[in-house]
Amino acid sequence: MNIIKFLSKIPSYLSKIFEKLYLEKYSKTFSNYEDAKRFCDSISPNSYENHDLNLFRYEKFIKNLDLVPIIYNNSHKLLLETLLIYNKSEKTIPKILDVGGGFGENKIYLKHLLNEDLVYDIIESNKVVSLSKSKNLTHSKFFTDISFTTKNNKYDIIFSSGTIQYFEKPYEIIEEIFSSKTKFISFTRINFSNNPKIYSQPTLIEYHGAREGSLDFKYQKSKKIIIPNTQINENEMLKISKKHNYKLLKKGRGIEGNVGEDSYALDLIFKLNK
Repeated sequence: MNIIKFLSKIPSYLSKIFEKLYLEKYSKTFSNYEDAKRFCDSISPNSYENHDLNLFRYEKFIKNLDLVPIIYNNSHKLLLETLLIYNKSEKTIPKILDVGGGFGENKIYLKHLLNEDLVYDIIESNKVVSLSKSKNLTHSKFFTDISFTTKNNKYDIIFSSGTIQYFEKPYEIIEEIFSSKTKFISFTRINFSNNPKIYSQPTLIEYHGAREGSLDFKYQKSKKIIIPNTQINENEMLKISKKHNYKLLKKGRGIEGNVGEDSYALDLIFKLNK
């Protein structure tokens, strides 16, 4: 019997154990990103640009569109905390750029919560941006280039959840985010380590997309998705933030996002010093 079909026929608590055992053999450590990506591509080509992965993410988003405004997301805690801190000092509805914001689920959530429209733009993979345009999604604007986007648009908040570790050159992305001089910057679900390594991170496809694994599992549609994951050095991020004149306002234990040995997750909110 196909292992994925087998998982669909057993209780969920047991399936979690079998999933972990099934995927564990694909979790490896690498000395450089190129070797990690080569290994991952041999199993699920093109990492986060994988065609099947992004089509699944889109279909899951559309199928659950009525639930997106009301279902809890692990990114919501820090997103709402950032909004509260921003509103205390600015007392306006902020313009937000979400790095790794999927198909704009958080925009739909905030619009429903606030009962007011807001600028909520998205940085995403080429495949997601292409799909958003071909499917005529208009609730957010979608971009692939952070530097271009921040130079041509003024934002009050840059927010990123569970994304930085998946870039080929994550510190360049961190640098670009802080060099934007945006008033507030917040990160959650980043894979931190004091001894950073690069891993191949194995998952099943249904744990991606709208609300991660909380909506619409379908094992019969499942497949392995293996993606390079670079652990981030917290001190290096703090050095970059200070270089660009940011103050760390809040640091707290993250909900989840850590992968590999000696890893941990944090919630971080930065404010640009005046």
